[in-house]
Amino acid sequence: MQTKNKRYEAFENLAKEMGASFSTNPDDLTEGQRATLDAFRQELRSLGSTDSPLFTPGEKFHMLAEQNDLSVDEGDIELFLAVEISQRIDTKKITKKTLSNDTSLRKQAIESALERVFAGIEHTRISQANRNALWMSAAEVASETMDTFWPGVFRNPSVNTLRKELMDIYERFLIWMRKVRDGLLALSTKDRDRVEALMKKAIEILNICYMLGLVPIPSDPLVQKLLASDKAKTEGLGEYEKVLAELEDILPSRLEEKSLRNLDRWLD
Repeated sequence: MQTKNKRYEAFENLAKEMGASFSTNPDDLTEGQRATLDAFRQELRSLGSTDSPLFTPGEKFHMLAEQNDLSVDEGDIELFLAVEISQRIDTKKITKKTLSNDTSLRKQAIESALERVFAGIEHTRISQANRNALWMSAAEVASETMDTFWPGVFRNPSVNTLRKELMDIYERFLIWMRKVRDGLLALSTKDRDRVEALMKKAIEILNICYMLGLVPIPSDPLVQKLLASDKAKTEGLGEYEKVLAELEDILPSRLEEKSLRNLDRWLD
C-alpha cells in the first residue's frame, strides 16, 4: 500500500500547484508538469488492464482468469504450491532460506503446482496465446507466494497428507469443470440447480485446505473431524468423491465427439 500511495504523491503535488494558478492552456505548464500529466494519463489508461503497475501479481492473475472465463485465482495457486512443497520434505529441508533461495526447489514446485492449477485447460476455448499469458502471470504469483510461506505450515505430516488428498480430489473437479463448462448451459433448470449445489460442496475443499495452512489450525468442526482419525478422514474424503461421481453422472465429461461438435454449433 505504501508503494501505491507514493506513486500518487507527484500528482497530488501537481494538483496543489495547479490549484493555486489554474490554467486550461497546456502551454502555461512547465515541462515537468506536462511530463507528470502525461504519466498520469498513461496510468489512467492502464487502469483495468493487467499491464498496470498498480495491481499486485495476484490481482493481475485474477483479472486475466476472469477475462478468459477461467475459474481459478491466487488461492488455488497457493494451495497446490503448498502440496508440492510438502511432497519434497523427504529430500529437502524446508526453511525460509530454501523457500526463497533454492532455485531447484522453487522451479520444481512452481512448475508442478501450475500444471495442476491449469489441469484440463486444453479442453476449454482459451487460445494458446492466452494460456501462455495465464501461465506467466500465475508463475509470478507462485514465485511471490513462495517468498511468503512460513515453513511451520509443512511440519505436520498428517496435515500434509490430508491437504494432498483433498487437493487431488479438487484437481479432478477442475478437470471435470473445464471439460463440461459449455455443457452446463444445456442443462435443465433442475439439473443446473443440483450441479450448482454440488459444485459449492466441491469448492468447500479450498476452505478446508486454507485452514490447514494456518498455525495453529482452527478448531473448525469439519477440519478437526478430518484430522481426528483415519476412519473419519476416509469417510470425509468419501463425501467429496461422491460429489464428483454425481457431477459426472449428471454431466459426463466423456461426451462423444459428435455431441461436442453439435454443442459447438449450438453455442456459435
